[in-house]
Amino acid sequence: MNRQQAKLKQELNHLRRQKSVLWLGILFFVAVLVWTSFAIFGSQKKVKIDSRLIELAKPLIPRLGSEVFPQIEQQRYLSEEDLSSFPIYVYWLSEEGGVGQLTDIMQLPVDLVTSEASSTASSAASSAATLN
Repeated sequence: MNRQQAKLKQELNHLRRQKSVLWLGILFFVAVLVWTSFAIFGSQKKVKIDSRLIELAKPLIPRLGSEVFPQIEQQRYLSEEDLSSFPIYVYWLSEEGGVGQLTDIMQLPVDLVTSEASSTASSAASSAATLN
C-alpha cells in the first residue's frame, strides 16, 4: 500500500508540474499577444489634417457661362495673317557634312528650298517605284 501511495504522490506532483507549465505557457502567450497589440497600435501614425487643407482639396466644379463658348469657337482657328507671323525653323545641314544650323525657313534662299524639295520628291518617287 505504501508503494501505491508513493506512486500516487509521484503522479500528482507530475500533474501539478505539468499544470504549472501549462499556466506559464498560457501567460507567455497572452503576454506576446498584448505586446504585439501595443506594438501595432503604437506604430500607427496619427495625422491631423488642417481644415484649410481639407477645404482646398475639395474638387472644383467648373461652371462656364454660355457667353464663353462663342469666344472659344472664335479662337479655335487662326487666320492667314496670324499664321504668317509664326516662324518655322529647320535644322539645316550643309552638304559638306559640317555642323548643322537652326534657320528660319523664310530666310532660306528660294532656289535652295526648291532644290531640296525637288530632291526629296524625286527620292520619294524612286522609293515608291522600287516598292512596286
